[in-house]
Amino acid sequence: MHGVICDNEMIDVKDHNEANERMKRTDVRYWFVIDMETIKG
Repeated sequence: MHGVICDNEMIDVKDHNEANERMKRTDVRYWFVIDMETIKG
């Protein structure tokens, strides 16, 4: 491989709108990953 890695930021499903707004502002340093366990709550 080429040593390329990806950092993730785990978010709750309820925070998806905030994550979208952060992408619009280019305030994103990590790949967003939605924690699917938070859908149950």
